[in-house]
Amino acid sequence: MIHLCLGPMYAGKTSKLLQMYCETGGDILDYHEKESGIGTLFNHDGRNARCIQLSRLSHYTGTASHIYINEAQFFPDLLDFVRKNEHLNLYLFGLDGDFQRNPMGQILQVIPLCDSIEKLKGTCSRCPNRSLFSKRITTDTQQFLLDETAYTPLCRTCYLT
Repeated sequence: MIHLCLGPMYAGKTSKLLQMYCETGGDILDYHEKESGIGTLFNHDGRNARCIQLSRLSHYTGTASHIYINEAQFFPDLLDFVRKNEHLNLYLFGLDGDFQRNPMGQILQVIPLCDSIEKLKGTCSRCPNRSLFSKRITTDTQQFLLDETAYTPLCRTCYLT
């Protein structure tokens, strides 16, 4: 089974990952530019679990039947990994777009392979509506910026104004 969970920053993707992981076990793979082996994945509420920190999914050598991939949009070999391991239970969590609402990495390319797709929403930081987008609040322009303080979650109306 392949499950894809998308949404903007602060929508609860990591919390959902941790909840599902607690129910089934397996391995959590978390993106890190500089691989450091075993680490800890935290959500915004402080819940955590052991994870394997990788820069490429092809470096994963585990044998778990349930694999949870955090920040899936950052893995440059996501599509290839999913194709090679679609006999396993794969749970992909990540952003569905960048701060300009453009596709990010290969995450949208796995949609045709998925059994299920879920779009999470958070709360807009400017109004009580549901957030759909992650808006960058700094002047940095590169697509990949690994700094959660550089973003705010916004609904469509607030994003466009």
